[in-house]
Amino acid sequence: MKQTCIGKIIGLSIFVFIFNVSSFTQDSLLTDSGGNPLPDVLINRITIHLQNIPLLEALHNIESAGNFRLNYNEEILPQNKYVTIELNKKPVIFALRKILHGTSIDIAVTKNGQIVLVKLSSSELPKNKKNYTISGFITDAESGEALLGTNLFIDEVGSGVAANTYGFYSITIPEGYYTLRYSYMGYQTEEIYTSVFQNRDLNIELDKKNLWLDTIIVASKTNSDFVASMKIGSIHLNPAKLENIPLLLGERDLLRTLQLLPGVSYGREGDCGFYVRGGDPDQNLILIDNAPVYNSFHSLGFFSVFNSDAIKDVNLYKGLAPPRYGGRLSSVLDINMKEGNLKEFGGSVALGLIFSRLTLQGPIIKDKSSFMISGRRTYLDVFKVFTSDEEITNSALYFYDLNLKANYRFSNNDRLYLSGYMGTDKFGFTDAFYMNWGNKTATLRWNHLFSNKLFLNSSLIYSRFDHTTEAYDEDDSDEVVKVVSEVDDITLKEDFQLFLNANNTLNFGLHYIYHKFLPGQMSATGQDAFNFVVGKRNAHEVSLYGSQEFTVNERIKLDYGLRATLFSVQGEEDIFNIEDIEDMPYVEYHKNEKTNYWRIEPRISLRYQIDELSSIKAGYSKNHQYIHMLSNSTSGTPLDIWQPSSSKVKPQSAHQLSLGYYRNLSQTDYEFSIEAYYKYMDDLIDYKDGANLMLRTYFESELVFGAGRAYGIELFLKKNTGNLTGWIAYTLSRSERIFPDINNGQPFPSKYDRTHDFSAIVSYRVGKNWVFSANFLYSSGFNITIPYGRYNISDRTINAYTSRNGYRLPPYHRIDLGISYNNNSGGTLNFSVFNVYARKNTYTLQFRENSNNPGSIETVRLSLVSIVPSISYTQRF
Repeated sequence: MKQTCIGKIIGLSIFVFIFNVSSFTQDSLLTDSGGNPLPDVLINRITIHLQNIPLLEALHNIESAGNFRLNYNEEILPQNKYVTIELNKKPVIFALRKILHGTSIDIAVTKNGQIVLVKLSSSELPKNKKNYTISGFITDAESGEALLGTNLFIDEVGSGVAANTYGFYSITIPEGYYTLRYSYMGYQTEEIYTSVFQNRDLNIELDKKNLWLDTIIVASKTNSDFVASMKIGSIHLNPAKLENIPLLLGERDLLRTLQLLPGVSYGREGDCGFYVRGGDPDQNLILIDNAPVYNSFHSLGFFSVFNSDAIKDVNLYKGLAPPRYGGRLSSVLDINMKEGNLKEFGGSVALGLIFSRLTLQGPIIKDKSSFMISGRRTYLDVFKVFTSDEEITNSALYFYDLNLKANYRFSNNDRLYLSGYMGTDKFGFTDAFYMNWGNKTATLRWNHLFSNKLFLNSSLIYSRFDHTTEAYDEDDSDEVVKVVSEVDDITLKEDFQLFLNANNTLNFGLHYIYHKFLPGQMSATGQDAFNFVVGKRNAHEVSLYGSQEFTVNERIKLDYGLRATLFSVQGEEDIFNIEDIEDMPYVEYHKNEKTNYWRIEPRISLRYQIDELSSIKAGYSKNHQYIHMLSNSTSGTPLDIWQPSSSKVKPQSAHQLSLGYYRNLSQTDYEFSIEAYYKYMDDLIDYKDGANLMLRTYFESELVFGAGRAYGIELFLKKNTGNLTGWIAYTLSRSERIFPDINNGQPFPSKYDRTHDFSAIVSYRVGKNWVFSANFLYSSGFNITIPYGRYNISDRTINAYTSRNGYRLPPYHRIDLGISYNNNSGGTLNFSVFNVYARKNTYTLQFRENSNNPGSIETVRLSLVSIVPSISYTQRF
């Protein structure tokens, strides 16, 4: 039998190896405790499935599968130990370690290369294993770009960690042998087998999956971030995976895609704005590379400012955001731009009905520095050269976006990023009026590793939104009335991550923002010249936060934290330079003032994992909002005014509770979730009934304050793999407001209240080249206030109105269809039909006197768009 004299072997130091590996491979990460490579027989991979068999028989099976011989005395083997093991193409050392776990038997290799099982005495058993750290960056193998949020799961530990925004990960575990599984949506899962007897730097490159085989690849069949993570009420999007969704006018739009997800609704037909869980549009914090974007719309709300070709990753937090985010009540939309290909030059060019796009990226210094530049522009104005009509030739109607980014890797510990965005709309007629508005952002970031456990991201950020309107006198071109509105931010952020061990991660940091507001400046030139500035203020916002993600046990995980903020605002005197102010409407003057607000924001979430395929998550958060948008429009316009809190306008606040059940079906082929939420909001702002906005000081005398509540249930079913993919989303919700000065203090629905919101998105791939897609949307109608009658007072006719938002427009629904053809040279031809059955959805109601019955009022439904076909072509190179 397999017996040998091992008298002197026990005295040997365990794991004395003399074999070397001739070339570096993944398996060369397997070493003994002294750092020496394991012999080939222990590195060879085997597949074995054993079910409740004796230990001795299990050893025989491993020997046979690995075609090698073990040396041991059968008397040292426990007689009552039975083995169940299932391994697929794993090294022999992992099989031996697994079946010997819990015994006093260890593995040794003699100087002549024999593999021996030895029984350790109680004094020889390891008392306390040392802990070591595995850390590194995870990148795309093709481009070298960081893959943020990549999951690392360690089978032997039963837990893992996610890479941060810059692809860095760190995990500390006891010494031993481990299987590391790196997974990211749309990429091939990478398994690394390694021994951990010292700290290891492991930079990992992941290869993209062939999308014609699996349209969207989920990380792992045994562990899913969807179930196991702490994320509740959050959505992750990769714009590259959404290119087959039917397009409007040939243009992919990030915000329109968000509208198809649970808990996110839209305004009216054509509006690409998004409203989260019953909140107002200004309650969404929108960031692009950490810089806030104050106006996210082009063409008065018809398109968003985000060019999908420049975007790498998108995360939407629906209320329960990590403590590093703050300043808004409803959501955080965090957008990260592409970094640029570190390995080779490439790009794409796209042509649509009204847009053209060009993206270029490549290395500045290969594997060290890269750039990305992406621009898009409408070109309807180009066709003015083909007409002699002065009304057309004197018009301006176009917009453009420009995204830029560059990075430089000084070392594995230091990386520098510089990015910027600029977008502008121009609209008007040169002899009548002209409007110009847009955003500008710039972000300088420095990543530094103090150690393999402590990561720092320092950011210096600039953001600006401005709007200018000019109106011209038809008879005197020198007389121009000009209106300007601006908001500027300068931000400094210091964000730290401390990876203590596999069960404990700390996040903490300090943020400072300098706000500068100019809500309104109006001036005129010519004979009746005047100038006045109202509402000008400066504000300082300081935030300190900390949070801990803590694994209690294999089922329970906590993430809790606190954000403390100070907001200090100082107003300047209003400036009026008008010769005869007595003839002007009433104006309320601002004097110098200074107001301070302190606020505390606790946040906590809990995950209870029922099994590998299902979990329950719950969370609570409190948020405050110090800056507010004043608007009487339902879609984004440049006339929206941003103002800070003041002595009269308190910061808004919100409490939100969330509870959800998450489950993977058919392993991870399907994801299902159901979430319930309740949100209470206080110190909300609205205009009082009959508000007069003319020349008010933007417009505090016309504001009223109250509370609100929103609650609902969100269902989501998503198919991840196969030729047929897509999702179904349904939200049943209610959003109400309670203002003492509106509707006699009785609750009334928010403008953005949607009782029912349903969407279904399907994509079907045929071979490598063809993709057919369809969307179906249905939602309850929009809430508005309408006149329901008239009465006469002193020969004046006055309309009588319903209660605030007391009338709901008819339900909204449509179907969109799309076909994409991908050729073999990087080109994609897309044909889409928006609103395929030409549904005339009601945009608004118009009330006018009936021409056939003078004195009576008729209601006319106005629709914005009907069926809209489009075609676009994209070429990648």
